[in-house]
Amino acid sequence: MIDYSACLGTNCELIKHAFGTEADTEEALEYRHVLLTDEDDGPPSEMLRTIRSGSVPFISTIFRTWYTERLVPWLHFVPVDLNGRDTALRGRPKDATWISRRGQKWAKQVLRKKDMEIYLFRLLLEWGRLIDDRRDEIGYRRSQDGGFQNDEWTRRQ
Repeated sequence: MIDYSACLGTNCELIKHAFGTEADTEEALEYRHVLLTDEDDGPPSEMLRTIRSGSVPFISTIFRTWYTERLVPWLHFVPVDLNGRDTALRGRPKDATWISRRGQKWAKQVLRKKDMEIYLFRLLLEWGRLIDDRRDEIGYRRSQDGGFQNDEWTRRQ
């Protein structure tokens, strides 16, 4: 279902009629190249699915996700600048095939449920530390000899 709640102008009904209300994401994955841009409230929701599909994703986003640092431009996807000026490329199907296969291989290795659970656990630990009244006392700090030390924990022992 396509969300038109952000559409406030007088032409909203025309847009709904012209583009419909159902999103066909399955059809997009049948193509060799798929352009993914930011949605109203975040990064493209179909990014990981497109990387897994075998299509070459052309991604233009300003948002960061839990897997952003794991993706490598020109290896797992084709980066597109926000203005769309740097998208003129010479067609080389072998390069597109190579990028799509590398993306699929990456997705198989690191997009497991276990990886997502680990990320969520780390996120919750950090959130808990941030909202704790003793946040300056908990955690680890680097000692002068280069090791990590937790004064609060060692005091209790």
